[in-house]
Amino acid sequence: MTQHMSVVWGTSSDPKRERVQGCAHTRPHFHGMPQSAKAHGCDCAECREAQRRARKQAQFKRSSGISQTIEAGPARSYVKSLMKAGLSIPDIATATGLSDRFLQYLVNGNYTTVSTTTHEAIKSVTLQEVPTPIGTVRRLQALTAQGWSSRRIAAGSGVSRKEVLRVLDGENVPKLNVRRRIQAVYDELKDENPLLVERADNVARTKAKAASHKWLAPHAWEESELGIDDPRAKPFKQTLKQRHEEMFSEMDYLHSFGVVWDDAVARLSPGWSPDSMVRRSYRLGYADVVRKFRRETV
Repeated sequence: MTQHMSVVWGTSSDPKRERVQGCAHTRPHFHGMPQSAKAHGCDCAECREAQRRARKQAQFKRSSGISQTIEAGPARSYVKSLMKAGLSIPDIATATGLSDRFLQYLVNGNYTTVSTTTHEAIKSVTLQEVPTPIGTVRRLQALTAQGWSSRRIAAGSGVSRKEVLRVLDGENVPKLNVRRRIQAVYDELKDENPLLVERADNVARTKAKAASHKWLAPHAWEESELGIDDPRAKPFKQTLKQRHEEMFSEMDYLHSFGVVWDDAVARLSPGWSPDSMVRRSYRLGYADVVRKFRRETV
């Protein structure tokens, strides 16, 4: 099963859902599913083959006396839980290959039974596969807290910088294609150090903006049990000791690139003077970091 679309809307971690070109439909949908042929009218070879197999399986089940329908309650409850988590009806329709109208009728209680194929398609949708709007905002905030600029995020995701800033500031609810692209760039950048590609003063400025809004870095969400896309998720907050460890680790990292002590302090702790930071380092037990810098200036 691949992704069939006429517009670029992001990628999936599933290799079977890589995007393909050539579909005449403007609505993005998964390629190679019987629901895509039925609900979206896709007439490509893979969708027709998937529909043919589904019909053959249905014929076999009918001839064998196997029930092809089940109670609609579990599917309805699962769709409602996805909607509560932040997914829209069109999001779920895109992920399952079902139509918006069918899903709306299902949620409204118009159906008492659904086919086993429909039930399986609905239950296959996860928040990891379909990122939520709140998860997208958290990803942008986390990358900003890590020091990645909006310009770098925009370049890596293919989303315009204006759109990135609008989503980050809560002025716009991102569409699914934007959410997927930001999810991809988040997965790419969250374990990287922005100092490798960004100017240190830009990184410091970006971190200061995030700190003023109390945005948290990616590791705060990695430790969350529910995951970054779940509205109920609570971030893991660093202790003061952990923040100190992170700051002096970055000091050590800057030293490895030949940055002198005064510049390192100005970049990472602009509110502190170099002499004050020396005293702070000794008091917190990081005198070895200071000594590394001093050996370079002897």
